[in-house]
Amino acid sequence: MRGGVVFLVFFVFFTLASLVGPIPLFPGNLGHLVFSSSGIPISAATLLMLNAMVNGTLYSFIVWVVFVLVTRKLEEHAHSMISEEREKNKLKVKDRSAAEKATRQECPYFLGYLAKQPRNQPIPNECFGCTRAQECIDKSVIGNMVQVEEALQH
Repeated sequence: MRGGVVFLVFFVFFTLASLVGPIPLFPGNLGHLVFSSSGIPISAATLLMLNAMVNGTLYSFIVWVVFVLVTRKLEEHAHSMISEEREKNKLKVKDRSAAEKATRQECPYFLGYLAKQPRNQPIPNECFGCTRAQECIDKSVIGNMVQVEEALQH
C-alpha cells in the first residue's frame, strides 16, 4: 500500500517536472527522435505529454524499487531485533529460575524455619537474600508441611 502511494506521488512529481522544465530528460526525449525519424506526424503538445509520461513512469518506478528494497531491509532488521529481545528475555527467565533453584539448594535451613523461630531470636543473614523468605515466614506453610509429614507416616 505504501509502495503504491510512493509510486503515485513520484509519478505526479516527475511528470509535472518534465512538463514544466525546459530541459528534455532522458528517456522521454527519445520520443522526439523516434517520431521525427519515423515520419509519423505528432503535435508538439502530444510529444511533450508523451515525454512527461515516460519520464514520470520510469523515474517513479526507480524510486518505488528503492523504497521497497529499503523498507524490506528495515523490516528484516526490526524483526531480527525483536527476536533477539525475545531470546534475551527467555535467557533472563531461565537465569532467574536457576538462581531460585540455587537459593533453595544453598539454604542451610528448611522452609518454615522463620515461622518456627522464636521472635526474640535474630533472623539469620542467609534469610535476607532468600527469594522464598515470605513463604518461610508464612505459618500456613508449616501447617501444610505437618499435614504432608503426617500423611507420609500413615
